[in-house]
Amino acid sequence: MEAREKARRTARRRSEIIIAASRVFDANGYAATTMDAVAAEAKLAKGSLYNYFPSKHSLFVQVFTIALGEDEQATEMLLTEPVSATEKLSRYIDFWFSRLEHYKRIGGLILEFWANAARDDRQGEISSLFQTMYARWHGRISTIITEGVQSGEFSSEVDIPAAAISILAATDGVTLHTIMNVGLHFDSASLETMKQGMLASLTAGPQEKNQ
Repeated sequence: MEAREKARRTARRRSEIIIAASRVFDANGYAATTMDAVAAEAKLAKGSLYNYFPSKHSLFVQVFTIALGEDEQATEMLLTEPVSATEKLSRYIDFWFSRLEHYKRIGGLILEFWANAARDDRQGEISSLFQTMYARWHGRISTIITEGVQSGEFSSEVDIPAAAISILAATDGVTLHTIMNVGLHFDSASLETMKQGMLASLTAGPQEKNQ
């Protein structure tokens, strides 16, 4: 009983630290964030903070992993639904659109992660995590497209890996522009245009694409 209660307290405290750290990283950026600042935000002694996370680096990775973990879980659920590939792709894009404001709110954190992944050694923890996460998202979209090809909804001539990259590039691009607040107006009409363009590229044959 005591062991379970201790585990619950530890999990709760870790969660509180991660929430506090996300605010500090978002406000100050990775380089300027210190464990002292995180400890102060979490109302915890710096020495105690290291009992939960051994370094700023490991804390940053955990913050980002949790920040986008809900999206991964929701998308995995979407893939199991007994609907057509066309409907799955449409729901995936709708879900991404519904999260745009969330991405904007945690935009500083997302940009910090991307920047650190770019600076990190290819075998480094942040770079490896980024590659792994990207591979999972690419795999999910590829799975939807493959189902569509097999069902006859999409053209058998579709280059599945390339099509998945194009879809990821489109959503990531709009996400980036939204975070940077460059004046992009992406509304429900823009969403429908994006979806129709994606579906058209997946259903068109080679000759239609070249016209």
